[in-house]
This record gives sequence, C-alpha cells and structure tokens, in this order.
Amino acid sequence: MSEKPSALAGVANALSGMPPALQRIIVVLLILVVGVIAGWIGRGSLTGAPADSATVAVYKDWQVICPGNKVKERTCELIQDVVDNKSGRRLGRISVAQEKGKKEPTLFLTAPLGVLIEPGVTLRLDSDQKAYPYKTCVADGCIAMTPFDDKLKGTFKDASDAALTVGVPPDGKTVDLSFSMKGFSDAYGAYRAGEAKRKSWFWRLWL
Repeated sequence: MSEKPSALAGVANALSGMPPALQRIIVVLLILVVGVIAGWIGRGSLTGAPADSATVAVYKDWQVICPGNKVKERTCELIQDVVDNKSGRRLGRISVAQEKGKKEPTLFLTAPLGVLIEPGVTLRLDSDQKAYPYKTCVADGCIAMTPFDDKLKGTFKDASDAALTVGVPPDGKTVDLSFSMKGFSDAYGAYRAGEAKRKSWFWRLWL
C-alpha cells in the first residue's frame, strides 16, 4: 500500500514545473509567511508576558500605561504623579488620555482634596499660566480637564519649569505643586504610538 504524499512533497512537486526564478520567489514568500505566523503564535512567550497584559513604560519622570488589548473601554494614559518630597505622599496628578468621542486627547489636572474650589487650578509652564475650573472631586482629588490640543502640547514640550497652583483654606493662600518635564517628549511619543496601535486593525494582529 503506497503512502500518502506529505505536504512538503506536494509543494516540491508543484514547484518543480515552474521556472527557477519563480521558484525562488515563492520559497522566499513561504519562509516569510511561516516566520510571521510563528512570531504571532509565540509573541507572548517571547516577551515573558501574555500578549493581552497591560504594559507600563517609564520615560524619566513620566509613565505610559496601556491596558490589555481586549480591554476596549480604556485607553493608554500618560501620567506623572505630583509627590511631596518629604512625606512621599501623592498630592496630585497630571495625565493625558483619550476620552470616548473626542478627537483630541484630554489633559487631566488632579489637585488634592481640601483645595479651594472657586479659583480652580492654575497650570504654569515656564511663564505661561492659565486657570482651569474643577469639573469634579473624587477620592483621588479634585479634577480639572481641558483638550490637549497642538498649542498646549507644544507648550508642554518646550517647558522646563512646571507646576500646578492651587488655593488652600482658610485664607486662600496659593501653593505651587511642582512637577517635572523630564522625559515628556519621549513619553508623549510612546503614548501616541500606543494609542495608534490599539486603534489599528493591522497592529492589533501583533499586539
């Protein structure tokens, strides 16, 4: 009883009747396809982490956090916590994230609970400063937000000195909560790249 020809033998027979140049092209394409499939199958084991796990990347004083690929309701986020140097307590947070239905990312400015609400929070970037009203207060603090448009993004990238200025009771005295701009440009680039990949059907095959 004759054995059934193997898949490789079948491919070899199919190639044998073709011109040598065409054979080489097909072999190269087959190798590329096999390599891509193998890379996709082993993408989790090669990195030592599941392909669908959340990722955290640090760029000096900034972090980029992206959720797992199957988490549709969340997006990547660019973050820096404002920390008290003496106590180590978190006083506030600066973050950039994409809100659903918004074309541009949103900048979130979080101040500690107990600040005066009426004056809002002032964002100072070098000599440029602007006050933003608080939208809500939650357990983490009082939050102001504004579109992170090209103008504001440019101001962030150029700034070397930055702070959130808040009013504190009982006399309304203002306090600066300084934060760092070190690593911002690289972190923002990584944040945008992460969001682009999450939205791209092509990149999602390999994430």
